[in-house]
Amino acid sequence: MRRCLLVLLGFAVLPFVTPALAASPSIPTLFAGQITAIKRDRRSPAILLPTSMPIGFVGPHAPVHGRMYPGGGPSGGGYGLELGDVPKCGGVDACFIASFSARKGGKIDPGFTTVTVPGASQAQYHGLLCGGSCSQPQIEYIFHRVLYTIQAVLTVSSTKDESTMIAAAEGSIKAGPR
Repeated sequence: MRRCLLVLLGFAVLPFVTPALAASPSIPTLFAGQITAIKRDRRSPAILLPTSMPIGFVGPHAPVHGRMYPGGGPSGGGYGLELGDVPKCGGVDACFIASFSARKGGKIDPGFTTVTVPGASQAQYHGLLCGGSCSQPQIEYIFHRVLYTIQAVLTVSSTKDESTMIAAAEGSIKAGPR
């Protein structure tokens, strides 16, 4: 009887937990307007984005508003895209969800952990680091002489951050230019 009650309580709580761990959003769909603007800038490199990734609404800096607001666009021969839980977040730790950027001829920052991303000539990963504020997990990879960077608040356990970020980078390359 007690076991049945616990199982029933578990199912009763599940609907309230599930939205926080909802299906990964379609990254290209979220940035549709920004992708159009970047494509118009002939100096911008190819737009590589994963189709989806587990970003969003859990952890110590969980967005309170429950929405994702895209921002960014072309920038000096590259691009920067950002998701926040408020409009015009600007990368502030309290509202930051994810960022995706590219820069022609960029170099990987020294000091990261070297990882293998199929299709990339170089790749490095930097895990979650918290001090006065947090620096979310980040991966940098070079593809066709362009430095791509993904940084995100992940909804997976921190023990899977590295493999999740490698999968996002690999997924970006496999999906091809947007």
